[in-house]
Amino acid sequence: MNARNKKKSETKELREDLEMYNQSMGKTLLEVTQAIAKNSSLISRNHDLILKNSKAISHNARAIKEFRSETIGRFADVMGELKAIREELTVFSHQVVRNSGRLDTVESKLGIVT
Repeated sequence: MNARNKKKSETKELREDLEMYNQSMGKTLLEVTQAIAKNSSLISRNHDLILKNSKAISHNARAIKEFRSETIGRFADVMGELKAIREELTVFSHQVVRNSGRLDTVESKLGIVT
């Protein structure tokens, strides 16, 4: 084989190698692009789920806060009523103690046995 044919042969082999390389790179780039597209759709779906969950969490936090303030308000009302009842009991018990002598006298005159 002469030098000129040898060069043509090497050039042809190099072109074939380059074409094979380009085809494999093209496939690889296509695969990478498809993988990126697939992952970006997954990321988009995950992002949507995260937004949806964060809205639900925010709503639940508000609901918990409202429930808590209502409960504390009701508890304060109940405690106020309980305090008022205790004060009334104290007043009534002092009145009975102060009047117990009079009551004993009236009961004895009327003949009521207690």
